[in-house]
Amino acid sequence: MVHGARVVIADAQPLIRAGLRAVIEPAGMAVVGEAARADELIDLYCARGADLCVADSGLPGDLLDAVRRVSAAGGKAVVLADHDDEHVMPCLVRAGARGYLSKSSSPDSLVRAFRAVMAGEVAIPRELVSRLLLDLQQVENRRSTDPELAHLTGRERQVLDLLRRGVATSDIAAELFVAPVTVRTHVSAIMRKLDLPDRAAVLVYARDAGLAAFSRREDEARDRVRAG
Repeated sequence: MVHGARVVIADAQPLIRAGLRAVIEPAGMAVVGEAARADELIDLYCARGADLCVADSGLPGDLLDAVRRVSAAGGKAVVLADHDDEHVMPCLVRAGARGYLSKSSSPDSLVRAFRAVMAGEVAIPRELVSRLLLDLQQVENRRSTDPELAHLTGRERQVLDLLRRGVATSDIAAELFVAPVTVRTHVSAIMRKLDLPDRAAVLVYARDAGLAAFSRREDEARDRVRAG
């Protein structure tokens, strides 16, 4: 569904929200809520049954968590940035964002991007696609060359990656479309394969020792997004 899509706008500035509404509604999509913080975005998305969330990259609160939860619930999120931050963008895409666009984009190009996302496509500027592909390749290379991680299955690595990012078991289950008991089974397998005594040790391993899925610069970029 594109025409008639229900949209939630999230930006700390009322003037920006008004401008986005003026772009979205004439295109046949309905703005069903406006949020000024990431937690408000999640609440509105759930309460209003939105199809699409359009959020500012500097939105106060934990934008990554908001994008992750919207995506896990089957929604689509597009992030608008004041500038193209090549290190923030991959973090948001990994969290589930379907679009990453510049606020300087023309109204017509924004509408085309929103429609593309609603049609199941992604909307990322061509100049950032190579950065995203390189990022994903580097992550996979680091995982595949770690001798300890080589014993884990792909799904176990996903679980370990999410644990490192501080995602709760229930949210991991939602993101991977499995039951919480399945996540716990994967954690038990990780403990056995890595010879770790308990879940706490798994978290320490994931955060400090074994899983180098993100560079320090990317972690700092993620912190900037969460800080809003």
